[in-house]
Amino acid sequence: MLPALRALAVPVCVITDFDLLRGWTELSNVYELLGGNAADLEALWKSVNSQLLDSGDKRTVSQLRADLDVVLASANPGDKYSKGLHDALSPIIKFKSGWDQAKSQGLVALKSNAHSDGVALLAHLRERGLLVCPFGELEAFHRGVSGHGAQWVGQGIATEVYKSLAGPERDFISGIAASSKA
Repeated sequence: MLPALRALAVPVCVITDFDLLRGWTELSNVYELLGGNAADLEALWKSVNSQLLDSGDKRTVSQLRADLDVVLASANPGDKYSKGLHDALSPIIKFKSGWDQAKSQGLVALKSNAHSDGVALLAHLRERGLLVCPFGELEAFHRGVSGHGAQWVGQGIATEVYKSLAGPERDFISGIAASSKA
């Protein structure tokens, strides 16, 4: 469908959350559908991916056990396992990867060279009409709008929240507007 639209000079852009970058296969497929050569991006993507894979949860088993013991010590040993206890233990047990952080923070989750490579990667993608939200999830660049996904987009348009944006947030929205006219 995309090549047919492009052949008819219909402006096409793809707008996505930062976590599209998590998987090379999906990212390269979308980029190539937009007419790019994925090999041009691979070194930048590897830098970003490597840093995010390496920046995951660093807790040792001893640290995890100590955190769990704090919660378990507050429970009566004879009590049944409850929803409340489950809710207290779940965030402790959950593994936190660098990609999890990037999903909520975008480029801010990257440090040093990986940050520069991330900025360059997003610029290359943008040139082909693939606009990746640099703030993580699309919903992350304006927390004043409720909802998620299509509901969030509809609410943002209905309240004209885009008119109050400044700085990088406004630049991102302006990039969307420019890409849809290209």
